[in-house]
Amino acid sequence: MGIVGRNGSGKSTLFELLEGNLHPDTGDVYVPPSYRIASVKQEMSSGGRVAIDFVIDGDTALQSVKTRLSREAADQDGLNFAKAYSEFDELGGHSIQARAGRLLSGLGFEEREHSQPVDNFSGGWRIRLALAQALIQKSDLLLLDEPTNHLDLETVWWLEKWLCTYAGTLLVISHDREFLDNVVGQVLHIRSGRIRTYRGNYSSFECQMSEEAKHQKRAYAKQQNQIKTIQTFVDRFRAKPKKARQAQSRLRALERMESVSLSHVDTPFNFNFTSIKSSAGFIVAANSLAVGYENSKILGDIRFTLGSGSRVGLLGVNGAGKSTLLKTLAGELPGLGGELNFSKEIRIGYFAQHQVEDLDDMTSALGLLRRETRKGTDQELRTFLGGFAFSGEKVHQKVGMMSGGEKARVALALLVWRQPNLLLLDEPTNHLDMDVRLALTLALQEYEGAVILISHDRHLLRTVTDELWVVAGDGLNSYLGDLDDYTRELEKPVEQRDISIPSSSRKRAERKKKLHKEAILRQKRRPYEKRARRLEKQVERLSEEREVLDALLAESSMYQSNCKDILRDTLFARARIDEQLEQLETQWVETIEAMEKLVCL
Repeated sequence: MGIVGRNGSGKSTLFELLEGNLHPDTGDVYVPPSYRIASVKQEMSSGGRVAIDFVIDGDTALQSVKTRLSREAADQDGLNFAKAYSEFDELGGHSIQARAGRLLSGLGFEEREHSQPVDNFSGGWRIRLALAQALIQKSDLLLLDEPTNHLDLETVWWLEKWLCTYAGTLLVISHDREFLDNVVGQVLHIRSGRIRTYRGNYSSFECQMSEEAKHQKRAYAKQQNQIKTIQTFVDRFRAKPKKARQAQSRLRALERMESVSLSHVDTPFNFNFTSIKSSAGFIVAANSLAVGYENSKILGDIRFTLGSGSRVGLLGVNGAGKSTLLKTLAGELPGLGGELNFSKEIRIGYFAQHQVEDLDDMTSALGLLRRETRKGTDQELRTFLGGFAFSGEKVHQKVGMMSGGEKARVALALLVWRQPNLLLLDEPTNHLDMDVRLALTLALQEYEGAVILISHDRHLLRTVTDELWVVAGDGLNSYLGDLDDYTRELEKPVEQRDISIPSSSRKRAERKKKLHKEAILRQKRRPYEKRARRLEKQVERLSEEREVLDALLAESSMYQSNCKDILRDTLFARARIDEQLEQLETQWVETIEAMEKLVCL
């Protein structure tokens, strides 16, 4: 079962109740006394253990039997020793070392790291060790709270496969829709202090929610405008014959988008990235670039040209160098060789987990925003923060008192405010719930600048990026397939995978020419896109005014003799709005058609 709901709705509290760490204020919680519950420990004490022994320690039942075996052997009690040995065998004691090794390898640890001390690993890798501890023990109930955070795409795929073979009952809290689709068969939705069960995976849950949401007419109409915007983007994307595979992937994502939007009609999040203007052509160009730390090179001979509207998904296992490359592009690390050139208009927006952790704990979201700008009144800043669900006294709450998800929203708000024309995003969805992820997806789809994205969220990668780059070995290469092709390659043995497809000099020249052509096309399309968005906003505003008038006309009091003048004025206003809407919709269609003709030129 997947447990879903907004951050703060009570998902983790439910786990605390099941584990007996909290007691209900009313009602009862019953867990069979013999039930074995496994979960990821929040606090880790390594005791100087090496990684593989630390993982084995997670099987507490086996450790208990091993203690009994030692005691019975010392007491020379043959009968009790035989019983303990039989139980040791039943619990898989002879294969525990091999099982622990397979778990560590599946979670991304190299074999040489299995014998390294736990204290040598960073926080993200320690979380993986804690996850391995939970997975190794035989359990009747497995509780996983956001298990995909801090995992790369390859490890998420491995975890999905492992969980699908798990024999017990699984309760998993996650905001990763594709992960939930592949793992769960029921969804528990927590909302407004209540829990409701839905049969099927997460996509099925969203379809059921969307049916319920259709009754909320005004919210539904608002979401339809967002769908229209996304459809326009997809139609543009589909018109590129050389990207047919990715077009199909994006179209499949769009098929679900209406259900996704409808199931989040009451979301409090509403924000948009606006970027400063940049000239057509390249925004970043690398030639024989090498990146790494001091004299330790991680990647070398990196060559690429990034156009002003390029959208790139960066793939590769943890430790391959993805984050190192983004840090170098962001200016946080110096290059170790080669050339890295930026356009004069460059303004970089960089989002990474360490930036969330480095926020000033003693300052509020409003205070941090004030540091960013001298422009704007308090009310304007508060309105902006309202799009990130910070309202009322929440804007004055100190960052140190916020949850991980709230801190991530603060960092995201600061990024949006800076109006970058190049976004470097390193796992931006960690700690974000479904509503914020949807708002981020929609904002990135409408964003006109360039994007390089690292994410284990496949839905975000599918719906936001146009091309994929793979970090493998010690280089960076374009990947010619789509995300599904990449996942299929991961199913093959390592020696048979073909995920690193280098480009020849000729191909690089062709790609550079193609990027230049696409950049010129984007420049020509921009006025049409802006006009289309302006028309969509006018249509939305007039549609809301028409609904108000329709509500008035539905009241019986409007048709009394003393209301004739009001009725006449209302009918005239309604007719004027219908006429204006028809004109606006005609202009919108003409604008879209003119924009699409540019593709055929």
